[in-house]
Amino acid sequence: MKRQILELLSKQNGIIPTAKLNAILTEFVSSYNRPDRACLSEQWLKEEAILRVLQEQIASNSTFVEACKKLDLWSDELATKYNSHNQKAADVFINSLTKENLLGEKHKPKTQIAESFEVHFIIMDSGLTADFAETFDDRCAQSIEGHLLDLEKMASDPQQKLQFEEIMRSLYRDLHSIKGTARFISAALTEKLIHASEDLLGFAQQFHSQLSRDDLKNVFNQILKSIDIALALRKPIVEKQSEEPFWQDAASKNNYLSHLRNLQILKKELDQRGLQIKISDIASEF
Repeated sequence: MKRQILELLSKQNGIIPTAKLNAILTEFVSSYNRPDRACLSEQWLKEEAILRVLQEQIASNSTFVEACKKLDLWSDELATKYNSHNQKAADVFINSLTKENLLGEKHKPKTQIAESFEVHFIIMDSGLTADFAETFDDRCAQSIEGHLLDLEKMASDPQQKLQFEEIMRSLYRDLHSIKGTARFISAALTEKLIHASEDLLGFAQQFHSQLSRDDLKNVFNQILKSIDIALALRKPIVEKQSEEPFWQDAASKNNYLSHLRNLQILKKELDQRGLQIKISDIASEF
């Protein structure tokens, strides 16, 4: 992440005022979710492995990556998650520069709203699709829907802040689990849908104290519709070991693309508000 930021600043034409850059850096560092915290909250590794990594970091004064490598825990999958986390952190920093008009147009992040995309369908392993059906069963779907309805009722109620945040974390874990399983069985449509929903929920989770009740209700309603579509996708996955029958149905395909665009547009609109993480919102993590 440091490398990405330094490269960006080195390409920037003109001089960024030191005082403004220092203020942005201070705010960023205070709100940055370190890899070890992300590793725990997003379950990159098992808890006992995370504890070993933290102990190694303290004992040898090493970085997260160095500790993982020393303990033989580093893998391609972990590297992908680590790099993705750092890219998101860099994007937050870039958005801060953009908000203060300190960043040239060519470096400003752009959200892509896909009209359609090409999908390569495969016949999935029946054993793996059975595992997917077990992960994303009716009980899981009902639990997610119940969480969304509870969150909608609690939205913007400061007296239920702790319970609201706990439900948000639980819901994020559920979506993350479904996305991971979908990726594993090559269910591209489901993975893309849940990934967009997870991104939207992640934003709401991070900035819920600055969003209105109507904003939060809109987010939760969009995710609720994602679950309905994911359930429709689950049927051909389990019965035909492929998402292709869903895609071949014009009404289903159009509904999917329309909803995916709505998720992306809402996320883009929220991103453009330039919201900043408040230290008071993350104080409990320290």
